[in-house]
Amino acid sequence: MKTALKGNLAEKPEIKTVSINGQDRSVIDTAIYIVDATTIGEGKESQSIPFRITAWGERAEKIASMEKGETLTVATEFKANVFTSEDGTVVKQARWNVSKIDETNELASQQTKLITAFSKGTIEKLPEPTEPDKQPDLQEKSATVEPGKEIGKAEEKTME
Repeated sequence: MKTALKGNLAEKPEIKTVSINGQDRSVIDTAIYIVDATTIGEGKESQSIPFRITAWGERAEKIASMEKGETLTVATEFKANVFTSEDGTVVKQARWNVSKIDETNELASQQTKLITAFSKGTIEKLPEPTEPDKQPDLQEKSATVEPGKEIGKAEEKTME
């Protein structure tokens, strides 16, 4: 399951280096507090829920440069992990693995506005999500018009 999360860092993230298959990798394991949308509204006190996130490589380094309380918006994928620790204990974890960081926090701001409006009843239905990969990029379109032909609506061709 993939989703975008926006919240405030629960702590000053600490970057760690772990060895996986003989290669050292940077990792962050931290929490962000997200406002529970069901607690938004008149006369309600908003509450926050902690979500555990994990980031690797460059994303881990970016998050490590942030401070406790800073707003972070990330694209994530839910992962359930089961492994045996060094002492032989079987550990089960649920984590949101960070796949992308929205440094402007714009995506989550738009998402929050929609969810708030839906929760308050201002809008009846949330818009259908669109897949960015399925949206044509206007810079990748071309039109061909033969010389001497009248220019009308050119047929768009998506380059692949």
